[in-house]
Amino acid sequence: MLFGAHLYSKEPKINVWRNTIKPTSAYKNNIEWSVKVAVLISFLVIVAGIWSTYTTSKTTQSKIDKSLRIEQLSQQLNNHYQGLSNALTLAVNSGDKHLKNIYQSNQMILLEKLKILKDNSQLFNSQWIIKPHGIDLDALIASLKSTATTEALIFTHLETQQANKAFTIYRDFEFQQKKLRQQQVFNELQASLKQQSSDIINSLEHRLIKTTALLSLQIVGLIALWLYLRRIIQRWRDQQKIRSTELLHLAQHDALTGIGNRALFELRMGEALKQSRRNASAIGLMLIDIDHFKTVNDQYGHAIGDLLLIKMASELKSLSRESDTVTRLGGDEFAIILTNLENQYNASTISKKVLSLFNKPMRFDNHEIKISVSIGIATFPDDAKDYDELLRKADMALYEVKRKGRNNFQFFDAAIDSAAKQKIDMQDDLINALKSEQFSLFYQPIIDIDTRQVVSVETLLRWHHPEKGDIPVSEFILSAEESRLILPLGEWVLKQACLQQVQWQQQGLSAINISVNLSALQLHQETFIESIEKIISSSGIQPGKLTIEIIESTLMEQRDMLPVKLHTLRSLGVNISIDDFGTGYSSLVLLKRLPINHLKIDREFTKQLPTNYRDAAITRSIIKMAHELGISVIAEGIEQKDQLKFLVDANCDLAQGYYLAKPMPSIEFSLWLSHYQQQNKNNIHSIR
Repeated sequence: MLFGAHLYSKEPKINVWRNTIKPTSAYKNNIEWSVKVAVLISFLVIVAGIWSTYTTSKTTQSKIDKSLRIEQLSQQLNNHYQGLSNALTLAVNSGDKHLKNIYQSNQMILLEKLKILKDNSQLFNSQWIIKPHGIDLDALIASLKSTATTEALIFTHLETQQANKAFTIYRDFEFQQKKLRQQQVFNELQASLKQQSSDIINSLEHRLIKTTALLSLQIVGLIALWLYLRRIIQRWRDQQKIRSTELLHLAQHDALTGIGNRALFELRMGEALKQSRRNASAIGLMLIDIDHFKTVNDQYGHAIGDLLLIKMASELKSLSRESDTVTRLGGDEFAIILTNLENQYNASTISKKVLSLFNKPMRFDNHEIKISVSIGIATFPDDAKDYDELLRKADMALYEVKRKGRNNFQFFDAAIDSAAKQKIDMQDDLINALKSEQFSLFYQPIIDIDTRQVVSVETLLRWHHPEKGDIPVSEFILSAEESRLILPLGEWVLKQACLQQVQWQQQGLSAINISVNLSALQLHQETFIESIEKIISSSGIQPGKLTIEIIESTLMEQRDMLPVKLHTLRSLGVNISIDDFGTGYSSLVLLKRLPINHLKIDREFTKQLPTNYRDAAITRSIIKMAHELGISVIAEGIEQKDQLKFLVDANCDLAQGYYLAKPMPSIEFSLWLSHYQQQNKNNIHSIR
């Protein structure tokens, strides 16, 4: 009908037809002819629209496939180049010649992929990649083959156990420059491929606009067939609505557990805050973390970890009220938004139910797993005034639970906020202390029980704040580790201790060993060994005069790389001492594999000697076990004569504590050591 109206759209004729005359046979024929023309045009528009949609679909699929293949090749090039470089670096650092197979495999595949990129110009448009961006694939392949010759020589030296030569070649400036240029070219190549992939997708926009315009004309042409088209359109709309609902659900729900994700959490939290302000009601936010979830993944595999997360989500959903929202924020962190919260009792009840879920071990695929959770709770408007503050304070409460030992729940309170502010202030003070050199080192002697000689000193860190005075290590060391300030601080301590040992030796004092405590974070550093080598070289300390103390729990935290690092330290002439032994549940297999020189019995086992028969039995067992493994034993915390007498009878090797000598600054220690060495007898001799 619209086409007919368009053909007779001149105003005078419309008025005549509407008001004065009736359609004649000729007019009726014109109407029929117009309708036929309209139907014919509509049919042609439909055919054109269908054809345009079909060709657009085919083109879109083709270009998307092409874009995906380019993205896939880009990622493969990056992965294999990084795999090649990582295998070489790890081989040089660890001396493991078996990494050569990984290296060669990545090299071979990398060259194949580059050849594909070079030869398949129709797919990857090589000329577009090469010319505008200055990337010469032939030169890149030649560069890879050139460095491969040098890298083959490195592996040859590793295979013949000439690690020093391999390391020298690897650190060669020219070689490193080649590798750097290769990395830059690969970065540019990957950027070019990604840009081409993006341009392919963007090129679809114009075609989609044309298709949309054609479909709009089709709708205009099909108004005469509206009843039929309306059914088609309605069906299409229904399908789109279903798909939109599905996409919205996927966007707002966690794919693994099926509960809400962070997007839904933020949406529901915003709605809850608006409702709370409107109704003057309170809401609560519970953050829930599975304790030591990483250990579950490491020990039982990620499949079991996923089952645990699914179980967790299901149980939380069943425990919460219908008005509450349960979400997974990521990893092992869950959240529950508690609406219309009358008082803290409601949140406490849910928290206790959650904790009770883990009273008994859970079974997954014939594995019994005993786990616990930590819960932090904050409320609105009592604890916070907006979304960000509420989330932050719930997280602070969660952290407080973990700090207190986990497996519990904690409401946010002013004390937590005050502690957080103190923590920030402490970190600021630490930064200023490092800049203004407020730290100093004290030294406590370690004495050989048999020879009565001072054989070593433990380096102890001291902090004198210009306004707050002396700050105990126990008050700032945790903050230093959490803020990673322990890294520059630990490096400073190690360097100063080595310089002090060299200075004492130059002054004619006994060439005693110096012992330095090492943080687990320092061991995690990739440049740890290189840093130790630099300090040893710059200070001039002799081999065998430096001992690194590692707390026992670190043995379990770094089981994979720790043996390599410790063996490397031993090759540099550094002694290894395990501190706080007996408290960290270390594996005896690790003790057998690691190059350990000393075990330090924790003061927890020595402070009640010899009256506590359990501590006495444990101490004797540690000493005997260590001697069987060829490891000497240091007993720390010796504050009374009878403690030392017990250690003498138990054949302990070394002793340390206030009964023997307190920690002293370097000048005081020098005077004390000179006086001590001049004595004919000492306290240990009198004990014997």
